[in-house]
Amino acid sequence: PTRDAILPMLALLGLSEETKRPISQLVESLPKRYTASDRIQDISTDTSQQLIASLIDNPEAMIDMLLPNATHVLTIDQTDGLRVEFDTGDIVHLRPSGNAPELRCYAESNDQSQAVDISTGCLNRIKNFLEEEL
Repeated sequence: PTRDAILPMLALLGLSEETKRPISQLVESLPKRYTASDRIQDISTDTSQQLIASLIDNPEAMIDMLLPNATHVLTIDQTDGLRVEFDTGDIVHLRPSGNAPELRCYAESNDQSQAVDISTGCLNRIKNFLEEEL
């Protein structure tokens, strides 16, 4: 058990108590969202951080690399890597691993297959980019 596993449970229990609604009702009230994730192994943290910095400095490249069918970036959060919300409603989060030489990609969408496609496509574009740069 880690804080990553316990905090979401505590937050849900707290919200249930605060709203006086059972957890089953809280879950039913949420929008249907799906996630997918994968990673590129054998990529140094420095390389991952340089990639993220270059994307932050170039919003057009960010869209091209992360989600080419999007037209605008709505929000950027750099708290833990690079988390980007697009005008499509989709979210891509790139996160260098803190304990291994890998770059993780988390995708969130309204459709499960779309979330998988986003994560896979993003990582493939990053791999191709890195191969061209080396």
